[in-house]
Amino acid sequence: MGGDTPAWTPVHATVKGANKKYSQDALRFRAVADGAALLLTVADGHGAAPHRRSHLGSAWAVEEFVRCVTPFARMVAELEGEGPGAWRRLREAGDLPLRRTVCRSWLDRTRLHDLNAPSRGTAGPAAEFGRDRLVPYGSTLLGVLLSRTQVFCWQLGDGDIVLVDENGPPRHLFAETGDKVGDETDSLCGPEPWHRMRTHWQPLSSLGRDRLIMINTDGLTNSFADGDGYVRFAQDVYDRFRAHGPAWVGERLPGWLERAADNSGDDTTLLAAYAPGSAAPRTSSETRRGKEL
Repeated sequence: MGGDTPAWTPVHATVKGANKKYSQDALRFRAVADGAALLLTVADGHGAAPHRRSHLGSAWAVEEFVRCVTPFARMVAELEGEGPGAWRRLREAGDLPLRRTVCRSWLDRTRLHDLNAPSRGTAGPAAEFGRDRLVPYGSTLLGVLLSRTQVFCWQLGDGDIVLVDENGPPRHLFAETGDKVGDETDSLCGPEPWHRMRTHWQPLSSLGRDRLIMINTDGLTNSFADGDGYVRFAQDVYDRFRAHGPAWVGERLPGWLERAADNSGDDTTLLAAYAPGSAAPRTSSETRRGKEL
């Protein structure tokens, strides 16, 4: 990676909702292939009484996403610049096969946990393990892979992934499907969740300079009276990245999210990556709580 290529810098914060014993949100980010690719992921456990173990479900969701997508990220880094044929193979590998791998890894982990510590209080044979046994662990999952030249995104359930650059207003990478009622959302505990997980891919060359990608749980989105308020917030965050840099934003982000959490009453998590100029991802840090293909 050339020394004249600025790095993607991750910035993150998470705030527990008012009157909650603990947060059901989780986050993680990781540099892959010596910084040639960057993974970002957040998850939001559903938190209601039927989902009493969703803080575990969300934590495992981000862990399994990073574990399962890391080999794909290495493959992306290796094939960078090899032409259209390579990218067709990557798009195929990053769609249904990878979605299925991520979701099944989460399902296997939750099944194993419940078989050893049943949420119903009594153990039964594996053959009796129905999907309703997964409900206590229910969680959403959102993830991003940034390579030197591409951005890949996956989303299951609510929350937002937003891309901003110098050329225009913030752009939602996944539009609302319009078929949900109330607080209903797609979930890892649903039937064959890989079929409900949406994917997005585009080349970074299609973007202008000073790029920002934001990935957040719906506690942030719902803290605004309408979608326009959220878009204005995303634009304000972008403007502050450009004016003051990631360190300045990182110091103030928890306070911004605390005000948002006061409005929504929900756990609120934001994970962003900013690249000034024509940038490529590079980071050595990792943390937790951390168009269509």
